[in-house]
Amino acid sequence: MGQVDNNRGIKITDLQKEILKHVCMRRNADYKTLSKATDRDRITLLQSLQSLIKHSLVYSEKDNPNWVKSKLIFKPTHKGTAYASTFLEMDLDAIRNAQFDDDGRRMYRDFIKQVPNPAGRKKNESKMMKDLLLENLFQDDGNIPDIDKILYQLTRVRLLKFVKSTSNFDFNELFGTTGAQELRAISTRSELREFKDLLSKLRINLDSTIKSLPN
Repeated sequence: MGQVDNNRGIKITDLQKEILKHVCMRRNADYKTLSKATDRDRITLLQSLQSLIKHSLVYSEKDNPNWVKSKLIFKPTHKGTAYASTFLEMDLDAIRNAQFDDDGRRMYRDFIKQVPNPAGRKKNESKMMKDLLLENLFQDDGNIPDIDKILYQLTRVRLLKFVKSTSNFDFNELFGTTGAQELRAISTRSELREFKDLLSKLRINLDSTIKSLPN
């Protein structure tokens, strides 16, 4: 039977969990690899995959788009990755390693070397994925533009949670020196420059709104 694993009511069976795990950990999962991993036939797998695709946790594409009889491969969406890390306790770095090719893995290793506190970044990334999932802040296809811009997404989630809060609605606590220190520890210098630009644009918009209101 399906279990409701989050407050958005997504029902996922044990077989679907197996499928999602396999799709996350294999770059080009297909019916053959899924059948071997789950010991299920194609028809049974198709039914479960259709549900995962309906919930935007998985998507399919042709291995060779130019060939009509090309086999289908299955990949996790951003929402699927968030679900796997949040409810299936899968490691985000392990999923990233499985989905990236050699160049992608090398680029990520070079990137993460620029982060003062990689462990802190990973912890915050996991929290962000959980919040994005629970608030269902994904597009209809289960993805988010610029998902790699973690500071943008953290700000997006933090603002939403802050506004929804009924017990701790204090604007003075929205951004402060403590938060800035944490951001510096989990971010590269280029990300911080982008984030500073984002805050500057936000300030300009707020100033414009303030000026438009009567004294």
